[in-house]
Amino acid sequence: MKKKTITFIAGLILLLLGVLASNHFNANSTGAHSLTERQVINEDPTALAQAELPLKDQIAKWIVEQGQREEYYLEGLSYVEVQLDTDSELEIIAGIDGGVHLGQFFIFDSGADGEYKLIAEKDWKVEQLHPGMVKDVELKMIFETVDRTGGTGVDVYEAHLWHLDNGEFKEVWNGWLKGRNAMIAGSHSLLAGSYQVIDGWLYNWETVVKLEDDDVTQKEPPQTTLKVYSFNGEMFELVESKELAEADNKAVN
Repeated sequence: MKKKTITFIAGLILLLLGVLASNHFNANSTGAHSLTERQVINEDPTALAQAELPLKDQIAKWIVEQGQREEYYLEGLSYVEVQLDTDSELEIIAGIDGGVHLGQFFIFDSGADGEYKLIAEKDWKVEQLHPGMVKDVELKMIFETVDRTGGTGVDVYEAHLWHLDNGEFKEVWNGWLKGRNAMIAGSHSLLAGSYQVIDGWLYNWETVVKLEDDDVTQKEPPQTTLKVYSFNGEMFELVESKELAEADNKAVN
């Protein structure tokens, strides 16, 4: 009888030790970890709200907060990070593709506080976000962005030259690279344009061809206009404009 009592007590002790060991194991596993997470969140309820968003979502948020419009087609948003000035921070160029001739163009610059601010918003439909660099003009880095505009029967590609000046967006010139007008019968035409920047001077020429309504047959010989601009420190200013004679047209074209 005494032996059975000792055995029973020993078994009870082992059972209690097992329960204690089990509780200790659980306290140091997922239950305690989850409680710690909940305590941290409860102590700082803004912790989740301040979590960093993916960059594309963050840019969309900036556009909604800082943009000029009430609504944007954010499903068509894309972006690139690029160096546009002399500081160490990359700028962000974003674009919204809203259709054949519809879109928006944005530039975000990082301020002294490290926060990105919207410094340019244009109603430009941009097919290539990464800008083309023209060259330095009086120690300014001038960039090119081409947007597509128009409407029913009209299709235009327009070049915009711009730079950043102490966090400000400044456009210094714009001109057509292509313009097709097929809107009204009897007035169809095609414009082809281009430009070059050399030593602070901008040379721009545009050739216009009047077409039959088939958009192929020429009505008249092409007519070319040459324009010359000089950089005045702020923008390219028109100095000379002239229509070229037919012999000169052949040389240009």
